[in-house]
Amino acid sequence: MNRRSVWLGGLVVLICVAPLLADGPQTGTIDGRVLDAQGAPLPGVTVTLTGPQSTRTVITDADGVYRFALLLAGRYTVNAELEGLGAAELATDLDPGQRRGIDLTLVSATEEEITVTGEAPLISRFETAAAATIPEEVTENVAFGTRNYNAAMRQLPSVVNRNDADSVPSVNGGISTEVGVYVEGVDTSMHRRGGEMRLLIPGTALTETKLESTGFGAEYGRATSGIINSTVKTGTNEFHGDFLYIGQNPKWRAPDILELERPDDQINSFETGLGGPIARNKAWFFLSYGKMSDNRIDTLRDGSIVNLSREARPLIAKVNFQPRDNQQIAITAIDAPSEAIGLSGNPGDRWAIMSFPLNGRVQTLNWSLGLGSSNFLEFKVANREEFVGRHAAEQHPIDPNASPDDPPGNNFRYRDLSTGLRHNGPAVRLAEGFNDFPRDQANVSLTSFRGRHEWKFGVDAQAIEFSNLTSIITEFRGRGYDPNLPGGFATPVNKRVFEPSNVITETSDFLAVFAQDRFEVGDNWVWTLGVRGDQQTIDNDIGERVNEYTEWVPRVSGVYDVKADGSILLRGTLGRYYHAIGMGIVLQEFSRQNNGENIYDQFLWNAATQRYDRFQRRVEPTFDQAIQDIDPYYKDEISFGADFQVSEKWVVKSRLVASEADNIFHATLQFDDAGRVVRDLRNWTDARREYRGLQIEANRLFRDNWTLRTNYTLSSNKGNINSFNDNFNLFEGLGGIEVSTGLTNATSSDWWFGRLLEDREHLANVVGMKRFVFGRHDFVLGGFFHYAAGRPWGSHVSTQVRHPLSGQTITTSTYREPSDAQRLPDTWTIDLSAMYSVAMAGDVRAKLGFEVANLTDNQEPTIINRSTGRPNAQVAWYQRPREFRLKVGFSF
Repeated sequence: MNRRSVWLGGLVVLICVAPLLADGPQTGTIDGRVLDAQGAPLPGVTVTLTGPQSTRTVITDADGVYRFALLLAGRYTVNAELEGLGAAELATDLDPGQRRGIDLTLVSATEEEITVTGEAPLISRFETAAAATIPEEVTENVAFGTRNYNAAMRQLPSVVNRNDADSVPSVNGGISTEVGVYVEGVDTSMHRRGGEMRLLIPGTALTETKLESTGFGAEYGRATSGIINSTVKTGTNEFHGDFLYIGQNPKWRAPDILELERPDDQINSFETGLGGPIARNKAWFFLSYGKMSDNRIDTLRDGSIVNLSREARPLIAKVNFQPRDNQQIAITAIDAPSEAIGLSGNPGDRWAIMSFPLNGRVQTLNWSLGLGSSNFLEFKVANREEFVGRHAAEQHPIDPNASPDDPPGNNFRYRDLSTGLRHNGPAVRLAEGFNDFPRDQANVSLTSFRGRHEWKFGVDAQAIEFSNLTSIITEFRGRGYDPNLPGGFATPVNKRVFEPSNVITETSDFLAVFAQDRFEVGDNWVWTLGVRGDQQTIDNDIGERVNEYTEWVPRVSGVYDVKADGSILLRGTLGRYYHAIGMGIVLQEFSRQNNGENIYDQFLWNAATQRYDRFQRRVEPTFDQAIQDIDPYYKDEISFGADFQVSEKWVVKSRLVASEADNIFHATLQFDDAGRVVRDLRNWTDARREYRGLQIEANRLFRDNWTLRTNYTLSSNKGNINSFNDNFNLFEGLGGIEVSTGLTNATSSDWWFGRLLEDREHLANVVGMKRFVFGRHDFVLGGFFHYAAGRPWGSHVSTQVRHPLSGQTITTSTYREPSDAQRLPDTWTIDLSAMYSVAMAGDVRAKLGFEVANLTDNQEPTIINRSTGRPNAQVAWYQRPREFRLKVGFSF
């Protein structure tokens, strides 16, 4: 029996005996009180909830309290009515896992027989985190950089993307690997590093995407800078479907900054969706299938034009069952294979570029169960699979007469230390091979309402594997690459000969528990007090326990309802958030077996023989206590804010955020006391990041066929490390002398501390859409404006340091000026969409429209080569040129 079978069997037992709350709750609650005109509670009132799947009815208790739980996300109407009194009705939108408090007031029939209708408050005093959403009407009617759902993230407050549509958003001053990415409440983060929205699915298949950026509750862990949760659409009691053809073509893009030739190649993409009842009021289904492309071409240093479009074919299926009012069952399956040529690793020629097939899958089972009117269980079991291949896109024929150390004589990698480019062989660090990341997870939940207290308790268990095959074999290093020169460089330096490896597998298990009490004090206060414990164990490739920790952290939030009517809320949060140790560190630092990159011999260039044949040193992993005993790093955060509902449809939110990340770990090469080069992985006490931010939102709810959503972020993001990747250069080479300048400790200067690469002092977003209705005809306009201040940078160059006693050297990097001495230009984009539709037979509507991404065709640089002070001559280093997309389809 394999490890995963044993683990899953153990989870079955866990679920049976531990009814506790866990990550990513997907069902929500609507509750409140029914009052008379004088504010006294009304018992015995019939309260009816009407939603997209069914209608439910309850009777208020002696305190006038009603509660509807285990609700799916969607729009609901709450109606209260009692014979002899008037009726009241309010509508509200419910997010996944959200609690909405809605009080209704009935007016005596002796005064006036009326029904009071309207919208429930748009802000909730039960919200713990600073949350922002991308609702369905935005993803369907507003254009972004690509059609993939991750491209829409940049419209949210404090979100920084390094280009127009990447899959690695940074939030609240953190780095992209610190974000927890969830789909259907399941953690889909790429656990080699963390974060990354790696599932390629269309935004039109989602009900909403929600970002909890500040003050998220104790139910979430392993991430420090935000939680992104996307929810797949659900079927309803009415059959509905749509088909949308998206026409693209490289010719339909504007000329790029490099004026590359654009081939006239039609790209036929499409997105489909179908949902409806299996059994009315009991079971529903939703299906989605599509073909997606991000339509990209680029060039290499040698002038070759490369098609970099990632082609994806996502398939999504979801089934919901509601056997009784006190049960909800949801089964979701996502299969999203894709493939693309990539420029990862800074390839300098076409022999260095690689193909990256990506197969992403998620399967989830969620069962929610009510135990009476006050206790609710939620069980979840899920599997996340991610397989990433790494293949050379093209190899040149080997010249049998060439030296095996010269580029024509091999297909290995040549790394230019002057430019950072890699030539002749696979550019990515691990070269050819694959990464396989299966993740099994299960959690169970209990929510218990006791008077004015809402208790939550939780446990979450996850088992992660990282299987890797690395085939570097040989890497040559020098300056001034030229395939026609001996050794491949104008100045050859050394070569590393790596021992070949087999597939190796490391494992990590997580167990998390938490307890949380959200309680009301008087009519104005809601407090949430929580504590979370996280345990992670790590076993290396021979099953040896190499790291284990348990950390407990507090989470506190308070909300003051100024008028006790939900219209003005003052908020504050305080908490500590730990980041899990990623499997990339495990592969690099904890492997006992040869992993393809941890054992190598280094040879210096020999001018006499024109070969790399002067043995310098052998590098092998060490396993002392200092290397094994690293701790997860953490972020401490405090925030204050205010939410205002200024009208029935408008909400203004503000938030002040201050945080600091400390105890950050990374690995470097160092000199020991004898001057030998050693590997050093540890938590660096001087490594830190600090963030200060002001976020302001003004949003109009989608009503009367239009919506407007705006936000602005003013921030400062400083530190001396914006990565926890191994091989980071901070503090590297202590005790050495820089070969080129004679400086000591050149890599440990104060210039490391400054505004980080993710810093954007100003961020502003405006999203709007308007539907015009003319009888059978609809016309929808959507627009998105994004502005970001320029990215800071400083001259950061490759260098060598030599120990004065041993003479051994370390190749590293250093700053020649403060890390934030310069800035790239500010960037802004406008995306525009339009769709015309007309009613045909029955409910069928025909659609015709278009999208324009980057309407004004701004192409400012977004990335800089900090060694040369210029962007590389590649389109990817600039804003994407304007793209026109044709849309044709139908819906019913």
